[in-house]
Amino acid sequence: MSTNEFQENPAMTVTAAYLPARATAEGLLPDGPPPAYVTYEGEPNVRVRPLHTPEGGPATLIWAADADSAVVVTDATVAETMHIIEGRAKLTDSDGRSFEIGPGDVLVMPKGWSGRIDTLEFVRKVIVVG
Repeated sequence: MSTNEFQENPAMTVTAAYLPARATAEGLLPDGPPPAYVTYEGEPNVRVRPLHTPEGGPATLIWAADADSAVVVTDATVAETMHIIEGRAKLTDSDGRSFEIGPGDVLVMPKGWSGRIDTLEFVRKVIVVG
């Protein structure tokens, strides 16, 4: 991973992480057990690559899962924002409303959200959790 520095103002330098698109498909590691409010159906083979995980702050990572599986969320204890890089999924909320999401789509699931995400194709996304 390379790092670019830029001046936000003369008194403060901010270091930003830069990850080329090709790198978001490389170096993904098997994920550990999901949080208590998440269950998996099928065999999603979830892989992740942490990008930024500050203590006490939201975590940013690359997340990927195989097709023909589902993530079931019951009363999420944190909010999650995702940007789909690759693949398609069908999102269904607890009221039964559903729609498909795909490359370029951004989705925000608020704290307390319940529903399921069925992976229709291999999915790779950037997520911010917390």
